[in-house]
Amino acid sequence: MVRCEGRTGCFAKAVVPTAVIGSIGLIIFVVGSVDMQSASSIACACILIAMVCLIAIPFGFSRERYDPQKTSELIHFSLDDLGDADELLKQIDFELAATENVEIIGARPTRFRRQTQGTLFLTETWILWFGWSKFRFLPISNILWFYKRIEIPSAWWQTSERRRVELACVTFSNELVTLRMHCEEFADEAMQVLIRKQPQALYGFQLEFKEMANKSITALQCEVARRRISWEKMSPEERAEWRNDCLADAQHFVCRVDSATGGSASPY
Repeated sequence: MVRCEGRTGCFAKAVVPTAVIGSIGLIIFVVGSVDMQSASSIACACILIAMVCLIAIPFGFSRERYDPQKTSELIHFSLDDLGDADELLKQIDFELAATENVEIIGARPTRFRRQTQGTLFLTETWILWFGWSKFRFLPISNILWFYKRIEIPSAWWQTSERRRVELACVTFSNELVTLRMHCEEFADEAMQVLIRKQPQALYGFQLEFKEMANKSITALQCEVARRRISWEKMSPEERAEWRNDCLADAQHFVCRVDSATGGSASPY
């Protein structure tokens, strides 16, 4: 999908200026070769201008919807700190090919940008998020803490309540990544899958986790390491109970922010 978008974007990038320049040249040639005082010449020029618009506008939209430069920037932003971007993309493609191990939450996108509304692909080891004009790729094992974040953004032009639902992820490098979801049900569904794949992580916006994060990322790392050791010693019954507790915490302890009333949230 990355390479397809890049090819389409490059095609649109090349066609738009070529079509415009060629059409302008055609107008100059035709109009310059006839008497500009005649009504037929003016009508001909108007028709050719309309043709320029009909040719250029569709490719202009295509160029906006398929932006290879922006796509490349987002890919490297997500992957450069993790290793070679090309190699990591191959790994992602390989995991996506194993469809039985891929959970898709939301509408399936056909391109990266300007179509999706908070779609998650959860592969064996990756979180692939596609939302509106952005996307992020995150290794599941790099996440220490997951919680649901609900914000009511301020909007002076409307009085009805609207909510922004996000899946918040705190990474080993102390980065808070918020992945906007289409609805709260999708966020809950994502939590269920993540708990199955990464049960030793922290779940829910709990005060003790917030205090650890505010103190230092090392405290969160140590807590996750402790939980991993405990998980490895558990029986199947204990693991099932552990997952149920994680899901209950994720659904009960939610970060809520009301920006409409001037409220603000802690970074964690």
